[in-house]
Amino acid sequence: PARYGSRDGPAFVPGPLHLTKDQYVRLVAYLKKGFALDAAGRVQMLDHPGYRTGQDRFFAGTLSYHAFRTCNHWTNQGLKAAGVKTAIWAPMAPSVMYWR
Repeated sequence: PARYGSRDGPAFVPGPLHLTKDQYVRLVAYLKKGFALDAAGRVQMLDHPGYRTGQDRFFAGTLSYHAFRTCNHWTNQGLKAAGVKTAIWAPMAPSVMYWR
């Protein structure tokens, strides 16, 4: 599992996120709106090497990306759209992982 924290401090390991059926449907609807589709209606994976994990995938989206609208912010907004209580603003990955 992913671990978040400083090298010298305790690590936070996020637990599972449990969604109701309604929350899941709302999250999927949010995700679908975020992907730019090709002429055949498919998501468009970008040719990007990713970061050091080798698990990153990048897709064409419907919104612009900048310092205040990162992938973490997009994810946080999706969780909010599903009704999950999350961070007010989530520019970095650890802040996305603090849901209630």
